[in-house]
Amino acid sequence: MIYKSIVKPFFDRLFALILLITFFPLFLIVAILIKLDSPGPALFIQKRVGERGKLFSIYKFRSMVVNNSDSYTSSNDPRITKMGAFIRKASIDELPQLLNVLKGEMSLIGPRPSLEREEEMYGKENFYKRHLIKPGITGLHQSLYRSSGSLRSKILLDTFYVRKISFMLDLKILFWTFKIVLGRGGGN
Repeated sequence: MIYKSIVKPFFDRLFALILLITFFPLFLIVAILIKLDSPGPALFIQKRVGERGKLFSIYKFRSMVVNNSDSYTSSNDPRITKMGAFIRKASIDELPQLLNVLKGEMSLIGPRPSLEREEEMYGKENFYKRHLIKPGITGLHQSLYRSSGSLRSKILLDTFYVRKISFMLDLKILFWTFKIVLGRGGGN
């Protein structure tokens, strides 16, 4: 499929570069505010599973206090900083993943990258299916539910996207994502 193998990767990198240049002043301001809010680095870097199971380092703005806990985060987690709560609500914490897109490790749109330990949770077959393509900064599940929705809905929507990937579907997901981030739709 020409869209999936040539057009999508080209536009991913082109738009990632444009967005990185456009949002560079915002990146600097957010990084400074994170550092002022709590000690530690501005970026959070974590290993995630990418296309065909290849591990890569995902970049996010740090939204929690620095500690060694590897537990999942809930919406009212006491480890979330004041600045962290704001950047999560506005989805600004995800913007550094544009670097992952530029490096070719992620796409703008695709299933969200998993942690290795989530294979058991998804089931081996579903976990494999989700990683047949590059993970995305946003995906079909996130565009409809943001961070809510069931594991079952996430699996169904992610595997549907992998099977039906298209330019029109990507445009719809972008539209729905902007709508949900702006607070005009979705489950949150």
